[in-house]
Amino acid sequence: MTEQRELVTELRAKVGELRANAEVLGAEARKGRVRTRRARRELAEVREQLATAAAVNKDLRSVERRPSFRRMLVTERGLSHAAHEHPNRSPRGRLSDKLFSKALADSLGVRIPADLQVWPDLDSIELGSLPDEFVLKSTGGASSRGVFPLRRLHGEYRLISTGDVTTLDGIQARIRTQMELDSTRPSYDWIRPPFYAEEFIRDLSDSSEIPVDVKVYTFYGRVGQVLLRRVARHGERSGIGYRYLGADGSDLGDVSIGRTTDPTVPVPDRFGEIIAAAEKISRATGLAFVRVDLYQTRNGVVFGELTPCPGEPQHYTEDHDLLLGRFWQEAQLRLDADVANGSAIGFDLPGEKSDRLEQAGA
Repeated sequence: MTEQRELVTELRAKVGELRANAEVLGAEARKGRVRTRRARRELAEVREQLATAAAVNKDLRSVERRPSFRRMLVTERGLSHAAHEHPNRSPRGRLSDKLFSKALADSLGVRIPADLQVWPDLDSIELGSLPDEFVLKSTGGASSRGVFPLRRLHGEYRLISTGDVTTLDGIQARIRTQMELDSTRPSYDWIRPPFYAEEFIRDLSDSSEIPVDVKVYTFYGRVGQVLLRRVARHGERSGIGYRYLGADGSDLGDVSIGRTTDPTVPVPDRFGEIIAAAEKISRATGLAFVRVDLYQTRNGVVFGELTPCPGEPQHYTEDHDLLLGRFWQEAQLRLDADVANGSAIGFDLPGEKSDRLEQAGA
């Protein structure tokens, strides 16, 4: 009997041990199943991430191949910054010189504002011999910086379209301040000497003291778009009216992101002449892209300036950015073909005009 009890006790102990082992094995099995499920989830996540990465990479390759005006403009700004240090090695360096670009337009038969006086430096400026209305400009600068449309008023000068009245000393002080601020800007955009005065041109109508800017975006002889810009007060961004047109004069609507267009800005009566003048100047620059700024005046179409790198926000809808990017890409290919074929490119000016620029210190 005793032996049987001992055997039962021994068997019960073995059963308890087996149960404990079974529980351990079961726990490990459950952990294994959890690890297996976790591994499967992680594998699925990795596969999903790889698929997403592949799709993004495909999209990136597509974006890189797709022409974009915005992206090409960023590259152009870098080139213009470098070219400014060596102006004779690239058209970009010379076209940022407003006196030179005026001479270029003049050589092509496009009317330019009459030159009144040129001064080699800021301290040499003297306004007494000028007419009652004129525009004082710097050779460099953009977005109205270094530009002063002035009207003489009892020995002082009023900034046309504003109530600001100042003196020559005040004007020189403003320019000095702007030149100091320019040290933080790209060098091709700096206000710099020589300084000059030119005739004040009037719009075809008397609706505004400041004529409507007609900014033609040209791509080596072809027009991509035209921006009409009507300014209420010189130098102020508030109250400006914008309107975008195609090369045929059609209204493009709200193609600019963040900028509300104004359909009341009038389309120039001489729109065809403006397009023809811009195309002629564009091809002569030897650049794939340049903005040609013109005015419609009482005396016809008048040249304003050339802008290789527009500085105002150039954010457009995706489709329009793509359209302008294609214009730019195709223009670069045409330009490359002309270079390869030995076609005449550039803008050598007649000797008289070149001498005038040298005398001005350009």
